Amino acid sequence: MKKIFALLMALIIAGSIFVSCLFIGNNLHHSCSGGNCSICMEIKQAEALISNTGLLLTALAAVISILFILVYKPVQKQTMLINRSLISLKVELLA
Repeated sequence: MKKIFALLMALIIAGSIFVSCLFIGNNLHHSCSGGNCSICMEIKQAEALISNTGLLLTALAAVISILFILVYKPVQKQTMLINRSLISLKVELLA
């Protein structure tokens, strides 16, 4: 269920970026009515969505990297120490 939800969220984000790019491309050379042009305001919102999503993805990648360094690496070192034994090191014990 979590994988479906994650895939759905990724599709929604990708779709919103795609639709924003299409809107900007289609309305780039519109006939502007002046200071309170609704199309210009919508273009600014679409640009903000694209730039904020890029910033969000960068922040998410940074958080995942930090968590990997802080959590996974120490656990990996502990498991490497646990996996070492006299038998795995092929130490011969003489009685």
